[in-house]
Order: sequence, then structure tokens, then C-alpha cells
Amino acid sequence: MYVEVSIPIALFKTFTYNVPKNFEKNIFLGQSVTVSFNKKEINGFITQIKQKAEYQGKLLNISSINSDCFFITDELWKTVRWISKYYICPIGKVLNNTLSYQHKRKYLLPINRYVTITSNGRRYLSSVKYNLQKEILQFLNEQNTKVDLKDLKIISKSYTSICKKLNDKGYIKVESKVNIDGILKPVALR
Repeated sequence: MYVEVSIPIALFKTFTYNVPKNFEKNIFLGQSVTVSFNKKEINGFITQIKQKAEYQGKLLNISSINSDCFFITDELWKTVRWISKYYICPIGKVLNNTLSYQHKRKYLLPINRYVTITSNGRRYLSSVKYNLQKEILQFLNEQNTKVDLKDLKIISKSYTSICKKLNDKGYIKVESKVNIDGILKPVALR
């Protein structure tokens, strides 16, 4: 069994791959698969299933099937093909944009980092050698509350590396908090 795989690149063509015997029962139109392409493992979608390969060169096997993929209905498949033709866009790009979550394995939530001065930092404030470290400690001491790490860029462009050194010495404490506000904000109705 052979399949035509559309890869999300700006080419109006698909690539033929051999389906290993152990994958044959799990293959369907629109299935997300991982294939070897230009010496890299890349995700793509099956656009055709064939019994004979038209390509005469050496065919590679599908590397794996992305098991979290859901079955694409005929109606959705027709819509994807129509979008590709109407907007003159490669079907791989259309599939990747409409079903992009199929290829995402890790979801990263935004993280905010907050900084506070420690009692150790207050104690050694007057003996700190470097001016920028001293300025950051004085700023945190004056605030006397958690400060968003990004707010320290008004003191120095290299505020993150300075804070890392201060944190290593125990002069400040850096806390990380997942920020899901942007994801959970309700949409205002007009």
C-alpha cells in the first residue's frame, strides 16, 4: 500500500511513501503522519491512498502515525480541497492551518516571573560592588513587594542576567507563575 503525503510547505505537490504492513489498518484519508523529508522528520497529511505507486524511484516508509489524529469527514475533506483550489494554496498549507493542533504535542503556557528582595539582599545592600546590581536591589527594596521581572528593564538591558546572579547569591527570590489570563479572557460581544 502507498500513500501520497502533503507536507506543509509551499509546493503544489505531494510525496509518495510506502506504508509498512503494521500501519495499513490505521491509515485513512487526512491521517496525520510523520515522514522523513530532506533528512528531517516532518509531519504531513495523507491525501491519497493507492495500491500502486506511480513514482519509480526509491520510496521511503512512513516513520509513524500520529495517533491523536481524528477522522476527517468527507464534508471537511471537500472543504479543505475547495479552499486549496479557490485560494490557490498548497493543500499541505491548508491542512496545516486548519488542523494545526494535530501536529502540536507540547503546549506552552505563558509564564510571568516576579522578583522580591530577600532579607539577605537587604542586609548586603550597602556592600554590593556592582552598580547595576545595587540599583536593582535598591529598586526592589523601595517597592517592598513582588515586582514583575520585566519592569527591571528600565534599570538595565541585561536585567535578566543581573537577576540571575543576584538570585544565585540569595539576594533576591524569583518566582514563576503561569499566566492564563490571556487565554481565558472573555470575548466582548458587540
